[in-house]
Amino acid sequence: MKKPLFLVFFIFCINCAFSQVKDSIKIENIQEVVIKGKKKQLEQTEKGNILNVAGTALEQKGNAAEILKFSPNVSKVGV
Repeated sequence: MKKPLFLVFFIFCINCAFSQVKDSIKIENIQEVVIKGKKKQLEQTEKGNILNVAGTALEQKGNAAEILKFSPNVSKVGV
């Protein structure tokens, strides 16, 4: 008689110990998300390569010929 009663009491205690686990994670609502990114400087398209100079030192150059001097994958031929 004592063994079944002890077994029931033991199962009851284990059930109480594991069923009352409380979550300690705090939840915060985010008010705003800011995503920052950069556009690729050299972009390949079907029509050719596009050189994006906005926000770079090349933006301050006077004309396209000066920009092309510093552009990657551009070389002078026959000059």
